[in-house]
Amino acid sequence: MKYQPPYGVSDPDAPYQNGDPSIAKQGSILPAAAAEFPQREIVHVIEKNNIAPNDNDLFQLTRATRAQWVNFCVDTGSQNAMSVALDPPLTMYRQGLPLRVLVKNNNSGPTTINVNGLGNRAVTRANGAQLEANDLRVGMIALLVDDGSKFQMVNFQGVLATANNNYYIDIPYAQDTGTPGNCLGIYSPPITTAVNGDLVLLRVAYRNPGPVMFTVNSMAPKPIVRNDGKPLQAYDLEENEIIILVYNVNAWQALRLMRSQVMFKLTANLILYVRTDGNDTTGDGSTNDAAHAFKTVQRAVDFVKASFVTAGRTVTIQLGMPGTYVGKVYVSNLPGSIVIRGDPANVPSYVMQGPSDASCLDCVGSGIDVTLQGITFVLQSANNYYLTGNYGSYMTIDNCSFTGVQTAWGPLGLTAATATWVNNIHFYQHVGTCMAAVENSAIISGAWYTAFYVHGIAFSSAFAWANGGSQISLYYGYVNLIGTGYGYRYFSTLNSVILTGAGGAEWLPGNVNGIVDASSVYT
Repeated sequence: MKYQPPYGVSDPDAPYQNGDPSIAKQGSILPAAAAEFPQREIVHVIEKNNIAPNDNDLFQLTRATRAQWVNFCVDTGSQNAMSVALDPPLTMYRQGLPLRVLVKNNNSGPTTINVNGLGNRAVTRANGAQLEANDLRVGMIALLVDDGSKFQMVNFQGVLATANNNYYIDIPYAQDTGTPGNCLGIYSPPITTAVNGDLVLLRVAYRNPGPVMFTVNSMAPKPIVRNDGKPLQAYDLEENEIIILVYNVNAWQALRLMRSQVMFKLTANLILYVRTDGNDTTGDGSTNDAAHAFKTVQRAVDFVKASFVTAGRTVTIQLGMPGTYVGKVYVSNLPGSIVIRGDPANVPSYVMQGPSDASCLDCVGSGIDVTLQGITFVLQSANNYYLTGNYGSYMTIDNCSFTGVQTAWGPLGLTAATATWVNNIHFYQHVGTCMAAVENSAIISGAWYTAFYVHGIAFSSAFAWANGGSQISLYYGYVNLIGTGYGYRYFSTLNSVILTGAGGAEWLPGNVNGIVDASSVYT
């Protein structure tokens, strides 16, 4: 409706003038259109908002404005192609137009709407992303607003709690055609440059033996790193697995956790193999052969520690062939039972040899439970114990022998720890003591048969040495002492106890009875 000027005035925007009879001034004449057209407009607003005009209700225009029925429409289209008709008909799309659409079909993907035959317009999420399946549901009312080029769906998250903003990215994919430790991806079309955040997919050809370099087409090789930025560890990649990598200028970074970052809970006991001809880089310990076995016991221990939750399970590290296994073994922070096993029927052939400046094996920490079985330990350091247990660790020594350089220490030294002797134990070299327990430690034997073979060695301290609230229990009748030893038989001081079960003062190996202070016991 246009503005209706006074009757008989040519100016289309002329104002109305009041008359004044007192001075014989004539006022503006009201044309019929000025009265009729506004009424028609008001009635149309009332009617098109589904209200019947009524002279007894002078708030109908207010009710009609509030109802906004003219922006409500019913979808009569097909799936993913809505069609609606407004009354009065929409004559052109206009930015800011709101529609409330009663939906006819569940959508299965991107969707359009056609209003009064003006042509299809895309319906998108508020951020511009295409609709996903079931963003529209039968019977829902979708609130759409024309943004000038498409209709944005304002209320899509009100439909499904799982609604997400999804974007489609075409990630380049290639099959690795490189070698172990050197991946090569030939992408098509070729990738000639990369910027921070670029993604690629690679199907790996080989299990990795350690750190890996990655060449993309003819670009300079870059390392593949874990998602924490650290180099790949052996077996982080497996043959034929597909990985997604993101470029960060210095490296291609994996987006998922690698195997070296994940601890697997053991559901059964496990055996790992170590051989003198094994390989600590490519071996996984799974089979008793040179291709799969580890080379050192320490590598097997570290593999268990890094890979498994062992609580409640036993992991046996089996020396897979006769020979000398060189290097100190350190066990800590490894709950569960660890058995390091040679061959109880052929103890001399399975040797664990410590380095020149350290012990053969150290166990440290509460929860550590290590059994040593069928092994000969060779010490090369004159200032160390063969085996040490510390601060809550537990050790079982079963059918083992001890030899090597003469030491001021001995086969076993405990500090706030516990150890048990089992079956046949052989001592071949002069030592300070065959067993030492300090700081509330406990050394036990005789829970079942134990035989100590003392091969003519001398003790510079004593065969059994207990100090600082410790206890050594060697039960007469359950322990056999075979051979000859020289030096003190026992040493018990500072609230310590050596129990023999009435073995007597001269029962333990040695040729001199021992020392017991006033606070301690030998019995």
